[in-house]
Amino acid sequence: MNLLEKIEKSFQATSNHKFSESKKGMVSSAFPDATNAGVEMLKKGGNAIDAACATALALGVCEPQSSGIGGQSMGIIHINGKTICIDGSTRAPSLALPSKFKNKLDRSIGYKSTTVPSTVAVMGFLNEKYGNLEWAQILKPAIRIAKKGYRITALQHDLQQRELESFNKVKSQSGAKYFLKDGTTPYDTKDLFVQDDLAELLTYLAENRYRSFYHGKIPKMIDADMQKNNGLLREEDLVLIPKIIEREPLVGKHRNMTVKTFPPPAVGRILLLILMLLNQLPTNTIKNNRLEFYH
Repeated sequence: MNLLEKIEKSFQATSNHKFSESKKGMVSSAFPDATNAGVEMLKKGGNAIDAACATALALGVCEPQSSGIGGQSMGIIHINGKTICIDGSTRAPSLALPSKFKNKLDRSIGYKSTTVPSTVAVMGFLNEKYGNLEWAQILKPAIRIAKKGYRITALQHDLQQRELESFNKVKSQSGAKYFLKDGTTPYDTKDLFVQDDLAELLTYLAENRYRSFYHGKIPKMIDADMQKNNGLLREEDLVLIPKIIEREPLVGKHRNMTVKTFPPPAVGRILLLILMLLNQLPTNTIKNNRLEFYH
């Protein structure tokens, strides 16, 4: 019996579902509501791509500190016997010249720090090319969470408290308006957090498909807001929808396992280098808690 088989056979599921097993499919994410969004897709006959897209879009609603439709997304999928890396790298706005940034703060906080968002394009591309379900179905859980709200976590409360100064550094108070209670104070843990404007936007995307995020009234509204607040993103940047590139994965070996991971611009090559180093160590070296092992 090899090590992988030994680990798999020793697995035990728990009643709280933190450790689970399934014969029909599984969804895992950092937020229960988002996980449920993916499970919902599987129950409707969707495939793993549908579940992943619905989960990611729902995370943009209930985990805004780490995700969101204003960001960029990348993915690695295995479908029809082939592993494909989905490169949704974002790009800087065409106006983002060095002369536009007077201080370091401009590059990390506020309107000038914005890049061309690729998340909607990536999810739309995956759904269109590899999914089974309709785009509107994929967005339905995210819309529901935004409308009905979710309970603020202790982590989100702590992050709002920590970033209070950063919220206040943006003159328009746009972030504070959406992510602080009454635009001024952090939400308490377990407070219900409802996002009506986001629900409206997601509903529009569901009805008009993902390209409507890059053409028409949405980029015009973004452009107007950016110009009003000295931002650099323009309608022209959005009209050139971020091109989604399908890349071949990097492939390496670790012991008797094949590892496929993301090529540049992601950092999968670092993972393979670490595994190559571990390959040089005797197996018994990595099976103990001695100081020599950690060193």
